Amino acid sequence: AGGGAACGVGGALRAVVAEEGVLALWRGLSATLLRDVPFSCLYWVGYEALKRRATAASADGATLSPAAAFLAGAASGSTAAFLTTPLDVVKTRQQTVPSYSGIQLHEGLARVVREEGASALLTGLKPTLLGYGIEGALKFGAYERVKAPLAALLVRLGAGGSALWLRPLLARL
Repeated sequence: AGGGAACGVGGALRAVVAEEGVLALWRGLSATLLRDVPFSCLYWVGYEALKRRATAASADGATLSPAAAFLAGAASGSTAAFLTTPLDVVKTRQQTVPSYSGIQLHEGLARVVREEGASALLTGLKPTLLGYGIEGALKFGAYERVKAPLAALLVRLGAGGSALWLRPLLARL
């Protein structure tokens, strides 16, 4: 919405709806989903595969070290980000460049390549890799560290109450 400064989030939302219609609030949603679903699949499947390999290679063949979880998270986050960056580039343009609004993802990919060259599909790759590498390392490193104690705490808290349904799920962790 280019008609002046909006006051806060509510003002911005009202301005976008007034100028472009309510559907403008969902501009780029299909591209977002077409980027986020593959990203999440690559991220989690990649992490689990690296985790299995690191665990099997550990001294006892059964323990995942904090460093291995950290590195597996960094590698899976960076790899997923690298593979989905072209989709992210088009998604961002659909959301911010009016002439990209309403075009299909494949059309956006072709347009970027035609108008700017294939390398434009990797716009922002370095900070993206760095960000998702750090985020993956911290997320999975922390997850592996707190998973067992948190599961035990939840079972204890729910032993006599409404969280009883969690026991079968937590027992699998």
